[in-house]
Amino acid sequence: KMIENNIVEITKKTSHIKNKIIVKYISSNLLCINSINSISFERIDKPEEILNFYNLISSADYVFFPIDELANTRASGILMDTLSIGTNFIGPNVGHFKDVNLKYSLGFVYDSYLDLFSIIDIISTDNNLTSLDETNLNRFYFDTDTDNLTNFLINA
Repeated sequence: KMIENNIVEITKKTSHIKNKIIVKYISSNLLCINSINSISFERIDKPEEILNFYNLISSADYVFFPIDELANTRASGILMDTLSIGTNFIGPNVGHFKDVNLKYSLGFVYDSYLDLFSIIDIISTDNNLTSLDETNLNRFYFDTDTDNLTNFLINA
């Protein structure tokens, strides 16, 4: 809905972007457009097998999480899958997205959909931002490792 309701705004704010951006989305609804400037939209089916799900995440530069008032305040298995595979994310500046971004400097967070234009500007000009900082990712892995978490709880 955000894309279809803001086609003119998106067209204006992305006209200078030269890098090709492919947005793959899972939805039962097909967008009314296929592309805006250098951004193309491709609807894909939700992977039914876990291996196909992981392959989809690992082949992406970023996994985008929309604003969802209910889901954004709960733990996200998809965020954990995304980070465990080593793929970067873009998520709302709330809950676990905000926490992971603040504590580990991983991912990009946004307060409103209008913020996405500045994030797209940043990532479209620096291809190195698709890679996660290895030191920060290792700290995240260490802190979320079940053995470390169990030892912390037992010794606390």
